[in-house]
Amino acid sequence: VSSIRSYYGEEVAYYFAWMGHFTLWLLYPALTGLAVSYAEEASGDAGGSCPLAALHGLSTFLWAVLAVRFWDREENRLAYGWGTYSSTGYEKARLYNARPEFEGAPRISPVSGLAETYYPPYRRRLKYAG
Repeated sequence: VSSIRSYYGEEVAYYFAWMGHFTLWLLYPALTGLAVSYAEEASGDAGGSCPLAALHGLSTFLWAVLAVRFWDREENRLAYGWGTYSSTGYEKARLYNARPEFEGAPRISPVSGLAETYYPPYRRRLKYAG
């Protein structure tokens, strides 16, 4: 990926890093899907009523959550290494207001110590209620 980055730039390198990450992570549902398919075939169940099918569905859900979380980690690792962290999604959302209609009071974040726009929870609950 670093050779792609040096020749084509960060955007193209992120694409190839994502494709490599996703392709590797697709091995899990592929292998477990094959195992469930063979188990259904061996037991004579062809309609997905095998108990392993439900387990496979749950494990695929957990796989999807973990795949995204691990991609976030990998993306941030690459961004820090390449010096492009400010161009990742989290930083873009902070720098470029994703919702221009949002109104709130400026304050210093107790977590990061940076200035942020804050909308108190009690005002949000009032909007929900009425």
